Amino acid sequence: MESQDRSFRDIYYVEVESKEQMFDPLAICPRIRRGHVEWYTTSPSLPGVALKVKNIELMPHFVAENETPELIYLDTYDYRKITLHRITLQIYENSVRQQLAGKPIFESLNELKRYFLETNFQAY
Repeated sequence: MESQDRSFRDIYYVEVESKEQMFDPLAICPRIRRGHVEWYTTSPSLPGVALKVKNIELMPHFVAENETPELIYLDTYDYRKITLHRITLQIYENSVRQQLAGKPIFESLNELKRYFLETNFQAY
């Protein structure tokens, strides 16, 4: 269990092991805090997610304070297994874009990250 409180200013693709569980496809700025994980979403009706977790694993295991992990594995108390994948253009195109309103296209990873980190989705 990752015990240290951490915040990551990055974008992650949310993969859920069970297809019966639905989440917004993006986790924006995930934060680990005392056995909970929280993140913002692109959904105006559900501006964020907060989960109580029994296990958190970062990959790689040792991530410096100014870095973001490639993967964040989450096991919840209600037996959900969730993996947050740090976004790439390929992941965005293959797994995320078709699920988003407007289906925005990006020329670069920096453009994609700037859009999702700087847009206030709750204003829409």
